[in-house]
Amino acid sequence: MDYSVLVAGFSAAGVRRAVRAGLDAVDGPQPGRWLARLPSGASALGLSLGAAAAVVSVLAIWVLHLLGVSGLSTGWFLVLKAVYGGVLGYLVARWVMVRQLSANRAAQIAGSTDAAR
Repeated sequence: MDYSVLVAGFSAAGVRRAVRAGLDAVDGPQPGRWLARLPSGASALGLSLGAAAAVVSVLAIWVLHLLGVSGLSTGWFLVLKAVYGGVLGYLVARWVMVRQLSANRAAQIAGSTDAAR
């Protein structure tokens, strides 16, 4: 979970920095309904995604146990950790960026509506 919080914090900071530098958040990717329902704060979003990753990890271990896999050699464990860590880091970073851009998009749209009045 701490990995997800760290990735979320750095990703959200990068998005905020890019928006301040002139990135137009209106043209960014649209979040799915489930992602739009998650908190927009970096730490809360990281904790939410970390908790989801923990649940997925427990379910994967349970399925492996049901399939009869009771242990891994050191080499296969390192491969599993490298692949899982890379995929988790990519997904969390992408989802945080999309979520932060959607929050900035909403703020930009609200700001442009208020300025037009």
